[in-house]
Amino acid sequence: MKSRQRLLGALRGDAIDRVPWSPFLTYYFENLPKETREQGQFPCLQKMGADPLLRGFHRLTKCVYQNCEIEKKSVGRDHYTIVTELVRTLGKRN
Repeated sequence: MKSRQRLLGALRGDAIDRVPWSPFLTYYFENLPKETREQGQFPCLQKMGADPLLRGFHRLTKCVYQNCEIEKKSVGRDHYTIVTELVRTLGKRN
């Protein structure tokens, strides 16, 4: 069973092959050798047999907006991005 299947199965309450575990490496990882840190936390978790579950915000993809208006807005400490889809006229009726 792969890590993703194990984690999702555990969340759904399905039968899984073992209890998933994903240690929080923050302070431990900072004290590892430089060559290990340069590879990143994800490969480090995989090498130790853990089920990588990244916490926090990790942008793994890039959002591409087409035919949209994008407005950025801040209210105090809150920041918003408002995406409005533009509607095009495909044809006219008489």
